[in-house]
Amino acid sequence: MRPKILRGVLVDIQSLSDKIARIYSKRNISWIGKYNEFSVVILLHYANGEPCILYEVRSEHMDRQPGETCLPGGERDEGETAEECAFRELYEETGISQENTELITEMDNLVTYAGIILHPYVVRYTGSESDFSKELILNPNEVKHTFSVPISFLERATPKIYDMGVRIDKTKDFPYREVKMNPDYSWRTGNVKVPVINYKDEVIWGLTARITLHFIRTLQGEEMPDV
Repeated sequence: MRPKILRGVLVDIQSLSDKIARIYSKRNISWIGKYNEFSVVILLHYANGEPCILYEVRSEHMDRQPGETCLPGGERDEGETAEECAFRELYEETGISQENTELITEMDNLVTYAGIILHPYVVRYTGSESDFSKELILNPNEVKHTFSVPISFLERATPKIYDMGVRIDKTKDFPYREVKMNPDYSWRTGNVKVPVINYKDEVIWGLTARITLHFIRTLQGEEMPDV
């Protein structure tokens, strides 16, 4: 077969394959499209003698989601890994340093319809229960207060799960004729599960609840928890 010319350069399939291989060998496989990446931490520690997960209630001064329950974490800075982000945010928000923790594992990532990728990490506090209470120093600009939920409670909990629809917001200037589509084209819609877990006077819901339930159900032996 005669080689083709691309942009003035003689190319055949073998040469093209070699070029593609060279390009991709120098880069990490990533995501197609623009996503904002966040890391969160499931921090395991003792409270009242029981293994617990630490949750935060966001400060009312926050621009995004003030007053909501979340896991320690935040947006990844340029140049840092997701793991580095997790420990940085944990320290900035709670005062818990990486020196007094042990990374257990990274969990399955969560990709949202809003263009967000969440990297959850399971981390164990290695000090004593009393040490934890002393080291826990909250950043008032980001955290209103924290609370700890026993693993045993979460294993028994029956969350309410709400199915929320996600649909395309059509624009009038979309070139239906150009792409040979009928203006009444039925765009594909989606569905998002929104779990709600009540614990005493606190509520864990949304993405935080999804990550929590995924962790608990994986712990209970489910291979691919659907939450």
